Order: sequence, then structure tokens, then C-alpha cells
Amino acid sequence: MAQKGAFAQAIGISCGGRTSKLHGLTDAQGRPRLLIVSAGNINDMTMAATLIEAAADRFDRLVADRG
Repeated sequence: MAQKGAFAQAIGISCGGRTSKLHGLTDAQGRPRLLIVSAGNINDMTMAATLIEAAADRFDRLVADRG
């Protein structure tokens, strides 16, 4: 089902106004391999599962950072 409006365009509303977040996976040299844009008011942990699922069978180990 297609979503309409700002959520489908990865624009969230916060105290500071309209925001977006960029979530990414890199290779061992730090080069970006997968980038996903989400609304700024979406929890990072929600997107972590999406990134890991999208990169299934593409990596040998996972190193994560919590902001």
C-alpha cells in the first residue's frame, strides 16, 4: 500500500521543524554501500532492522554505533 504525504517522502516533524535522517551501511573501508532516508521523527532502531534485512548475506560482521 502506497503511503501519502510527508511520511512517504521521509519528512518528519519535530520541535525544530521538518527533518529527515540518513541511515547507511558501509564496507570495511568506510565507503557507503546502502543508504536509506527516513523521517526525522522515526526511531533509529526501527531503521536498523530494515538496513540489516536489506543487506542480508552481504556482510561477514556487523559493527554498530548508538548515537
